[in-house]
Amino acid sequence: MPEREPKSRDFPPLELTGQQQDLYEELLERDSSCAQMYIGSIRVLDDSENPERFPQAAHSMRELMEKLPNHAGIYKEPIGVLIGKIKEAKKNWCKVLEERGCTEVEAWDPVIDPCLSFFLKDIEGFFDWYSRWPSREELALRFIQYLRPSEGPTTDAIQEGLASVWVSADRYFTGVSHHNKKRDEKIFVVDERRFRNEVELVEQILLYSFSKSRASEDLDLIDTFIREGERDARQ
Repeated sequence: MPEREPKSRDFPPLELTGQQQDLYEELLERDSSCAQMYIGSIRVLDDSENPERFPQAAHSMRELMEKLPNHAGIYKEPIGVLIGKIKEAKKNWCKVLEERGCTEVEAWDPVIDPCLSFFLKDIEGFFDWYSRWPSREELALRFIQYLRPSEGPTTDAIQEGLASVWVSADRYFTGVSHHNKKRDEKIFVVDERRFRNEVELVEQILLYSFSKSRASEDLDLIDTFIREGERDARQ
């Protein structure tokens, strides 16, 4: 029996909120590909007939959050670079074991031969390189400060709070995009209210960062969505 083809359907026009429209226009001015990632996330999120709408929308959001800092010149080397360096260190370690002819470190001759000396220098270089690997929080703060340079201590405190919320949202979207379940869940479930709130937090952070208004004028709003982000992160 031939497989039944899925029915084609017309999608209704996408209706954006004022905040969504503002952000879409801001993104369009900066990078059209990021604007498309954002609008694609909103489009699929509103498609209630799509059983995979949350993971797909989450994927677009995390791509947006990753690519925007790149377009601002704030890069983090791909995780593949780290994995490559770890593999290289393991290969050199295996050479040491082969040279020593013993896998039990406790039984080794304490003399440092040339092979072990090379490995120790190599691993020292790796740790030195890794110590300069920026954390998610550092990258997020750098990105927000790039968009909106500091106006003093008040702005610094605000931006640190926003960076924390940004990273929390990024981790949330990554988890949803990977269909990660909580320990007590038997099936993958997404709370739509929580998901939409995370999207709104990212929207607000970006709009604040793109804004030219003084930080002091935004304090009430900023305080509200930082508290919302911290509350959701605990759930």
